Amino acid sequence: MDTIGNISSVITLVLFITYILGRCWSTHINAKCVYEKIEIEKTTDTNEKDIIIVNGSDILELQSEEYLNWVKVYSAKLDGEKVIADKKPLKIVRSINRKTPIYLGVNISEGIPNTVIEYQRADYVQGTFVVKYDGKGTGYSADDYTIKNTFLTWLYYLLK
Repeated sequence: MDTIGNISSVITLVLFITYILGRCWSTHINAKCVYEKIEIEKTTDTNEKDIIIVNGSDILELQSEEYLNWVKVYSAKLDGEKVIADKKPLKIVRSINRKTPIYLGVNISEGIPNTVIEYQRADYVQGTFVVKYDGKGTGYSADDYTIKNTFLTWLYYLLK
C-alpha cells in the first residue's frame, strides 16, 4: 500500500517540476518578442498630433501592440563605444494603451546619439533603445534594442 502512495507522490512531483520548467521556458520565449513599432519622422506639422515635448522638435512615434506601463526618455552620453543614459529621466509617460501611438518631441543629433528610451510592457518586460541619425542617407533609426526580464516578468508568467 505504501508503494502506491510513494509512486503517486513521485509522479506528482515530476509533473509539478515539468510544469514549472515549461512555464520558465515559455517566459523566456515570450520575453524575446518585440511588440513595439518605432517610427521617427522630421516634421513641422504638429496640428493633428498630441506631441509630448521632451527636449527637441524631431517627432518620434512609439506604438505597441501590448499595453505599456511607462515610457521614460533619457538624455545620453557616449562613453567609448557605449551609450550611457543619465540617471534621471527627462520625461515619463505612464499608461499607454495598446495600439495607441504616442508622439515624443526629442532632439536627435547627427553622429553621436543623445536620446535613450526605456519602456515597460504590461508583462513587466523592460526594453531600451537608442534613437540616432544614421548618416547614411536612410534617415533616423532606433538601434541597440535590449530586452530584459525582471523578477516581476518571471512571476507574471508563472502565475498567468
